Amino acid sequence: MQLVTIPNSDLTGVTRSPERLRDYCAQLEAGDIIFFPETPIKIPQEDLDFLLGHQHVFGTFHKNIAYRPLEDRITGFEAQDASTAERLRKIMHRYSKDVIDFLGGFLGPYRSQWKVDYASYRPEEEAGRDLALRKRNDLLHTDAFPTRPTHGDRILRFFNNINPAKTRNWMTTDTFDVLLEKMRAGKLNGGKLDGIHRHGEPCGSFRSVCSRADTHRFA
Repeated sequence: MQLVTIPNSDLTGVTRSPERLRDYCAQLEAGDIIFFPETPIKIPQEDLDFLLGHQHVFGTFHKNIAYRPLEDRITGFEAQDASTAERLRKIMHRYSKDVIDFLGGFLGPYRSQWKVDYASYRPEEEAGRDLALRKRNDLLHTDAFPTRPTHGDRILRFFNNINPAKTRNWMTTDTFDVLLEKMRAGKLNGGKLDGIHRHGEPCGSFRSVCSRADTHRFA
């Protein structure tokens, strides 16, 4: 697993080269991580101010506030003020659309087959949250959704850190097939695995991750 860094200054040349685009798709298929030091998704400052100014409100309901693009609605949040909920819906609608538009060019070979999934907003950081072990995202884990099984689809995910002061730190390890063999062989040390790597991303950066299976959906 490698961290592939792409500065914004390279994006114009990248999107004009079909060979480069196929190379990036291949790197995702291999389990690599594509990292943009500066986000290619421009979030208006007034939207950031709104989201950060309402963290105490948004964080009182669920871990995730989800935007469902096919239904054009948000879930995981109930506001007493209808205007607040509508403003949040518009922000997440625009963000979802901007990500889809960007990736339609950057990962063009996928576009004809992908299935658009939710965009989600996590108003609280993981540190200090009182969560059960199976709900913690700061621990090494594989994504599995019992209520929304992928039926063999791969998951392509994009993250944008909007915290103005803190990085978002990531923990990665081997690809799932290697991890599974380690678990089968009992090569666990108190729940810890060798080969774990930590990554930090600057505020406002954007990350995409693709797991391995057959077809695509993205969130």
